[in-house]
Amino acid sequence: MTNEHPDPHEDNASVSFNILFFASIGLVLILAIIGVVFWVQIVVPSGGQSNEQATGFNFHSGERVRLEVAPAVAEEGPATTAQDLSAVIAAIDKGGCVACHTIPNIPGAVGQVGPNLSRIGVEAANRREGYTAEAYIRESLLEPSAFTAPECPTGPCPPGTMPQLFLDQAEIEVIVKYLATLGLNEVSQLQ
Repeated sequence: MTNEHPDPHEDNASVSFNILFFASIGLVLILAIIGVVFWVQIVVPSGGQSNEQATGFNFHSGERVRLEVAPAVAEEGPATTAQDLSAVIAAIDKGGCVACHTIPNIPGAVGQVGPNLSRIGVEAANRREGYTAEAYIRESLLEPSAFTAPECPTGPCPPGTMPQLFLDQAEIEVIVKYLATLGLNEVSQLQ
């Protein structure tokens, strides 16, 4: 048996669903556009303004440096105890490093923005003439604009994207000592 008089509520429900569906899609698109605009302003500040003027955030800025890294010969770093590693994890979490960097043995540190730090203990010793790995890493944490790393996951690292860290001196030293050991075991195995 067919219904000669369609239920008017069925048409209203269908129209309401369509309006809600397309309004949701529109809202998602608007939020995506706002996110892209905000990201572009952080990564590419406009009109010669400083990053802080362009975005309202205090990001460090620096100039891009072309550099060729020579293979390093480094001593094997000390083994990290579980207690030491928990202090490292706490300091790295507090600094927000996991959001941008890949760092071995640190939960959640699989960032896709900043340089991969898996071999920084080896690479840092050759980044700046006259610097030890520890000195380079310490300077990179305290004043990121002093040197821009040559490689990030998406290509050359853009200057000025690393934010100021709110870590005390002890936390910085814990991070420096840990990062300076990364990649050293690889070098020892190759020799």
